[in-house]
This record gives sequence, structure tokens and C-alpha cells, in this order.
Amino acid sequence: MSCVLPELRLTKHAEARMRQRAIRGPDLELLLRCGSSVGDAITMTDDDIRREVADRKREIQRLERLRGVTAIVMSNAMVTVYRNGCGKRSKN
Repeated sequence: MSCVLPELRLTKHAEARMRQRAIRGPDLELLLRCGSSVGDAITMTDDDIRREVADRKREIQRLERLRGVTAIVMSNAMVTVYRNGCGKRSKN
């Protein structure tokens, strides 16, 4: 299950271990956001990775489907949405 924690204070010990183990701040943020809680620990399981990869693949598919879509917004109102044809893939 996803876990989002409030901002954490890193101890000097945790900072040292992160440096020794090449774990960067963004890596830790991803672990905290996507990992599973197991008691006092948060771990990144195979199931967590499969779920997150699948979610990102779906998001990439949605982005591809929106290529060339334009929305006209005026005075805080959506006026229209259309496919403008300008976003077609190049045939390289």
C-alpha cells in the first residue's frame, strides 16, 4: 500500500548511511511515497515496483494519446477542446 509521510528529519546516522549506500534524497522520497509499510519500516517490494511501473506506463500512454490536443480556456472557463493535428509524430 502506498505510504506518504510528513517531512522527516534525517539523523546524522541516516545521512551517513545514505551517502555510503549511494541513496539520494529523491530516491528516499520515492521509497517513502511508493513503498510498503512494514511495522516501523518502509520497504520497496516487487509488488510496489510492478504497481508503480504499470502506473507510469499508463500515464505514458495517456500522454501519447493527448499529443496535439488543445484546450481553449477563457475567463476561467473551458471553451473547447480539439485535436489540432500539429502534434503528429514525425516519421524519422
